[in-house]
Amino acid sequence: MRRLPAIAVVLLAAPASAGTLHDVVNGLGKASGSLPAPSSSGSGQGGASAGDVIGAILDGFLHPDASAAASGATSFAQPIFLPEATPDANLSAFLGIQSVVGSDGAGTAEVRASFEDFGIGVAVSRYWEGATMTQGSLHLDDLRLFGSYRLMHDGPTSVWLDAGGAAVLALEDQTLIGATAGLRVERHVAGDIGVTFHARGSYYRHNIIGVESEVAVDLWLLRVGYRLLAFDVGPPLHGPEVGISLSF
Repeated sequence: MRRLPAIAVVLLAAPASAGTLHDVVNGLGKASGSLPAPSSSGSGQGGASAGDVIGAILDGFLHPDASAAASGATSFAQPIFLPEATPDANLSAFLGIQSVVGSDGAGTAEVRASFEDFGIGVAVSRYWEGATMTQGSLHLDDLRLFGSYRLMHDGPTSVWLDAGGAAVLALEDQTLIGATAGLRVERHVAGDIGVTFHARGSYYRHNIIGVESEVAVDLWLLRVGYRLLAFDVGPPLHGPEVGISLSF
């Protein structure tokens, strides 16, 4: 029973000295060189304060290489986690109406999809002209199905090569089939403003040659441009165009 007062004194006095966690943190700080080695002058020197311990921890995290160099330990680079790159995929659609000089009008629909440097697209244009006193109403359909390859991607500018098949439906008894190829240039100017230009040449049966092109300005969802469709057997069909352009 006489030992109980002595044990109580030891237990009450224990919190005045450093605990286990303090010893672990202090040991890590010394091993990394963040804390000085213990003095050999005996127990007269006081232990490290809480501020010193916290400073040692922060220094070890913020300057791992410097700490390892000071202690002669091997340094390992800290891993840097970067977000995974998002594939360059795009789906765009356009629907517009055109006023044709010397005729009535035309409508155009085009859908394109691309992944990285490869794409596919389809474009359909219908030109119409109402009946007159000397002739009935008529229309001409221009269809193109093409694959695309991006030749250049320099910041805001992209240059694509389009190539595929083309067809013209204007005659009652036959459809003109041919091949088409051309270039398309897209440039982002600023914000929701962009500029596009394309020109495609076509070669059809019966040695008929055609050219189709457009230059346009995109402002958010609105596209304003000028479109041309010409064959070497007649006058060109051209005029201003306005439409809605969507991109996903």
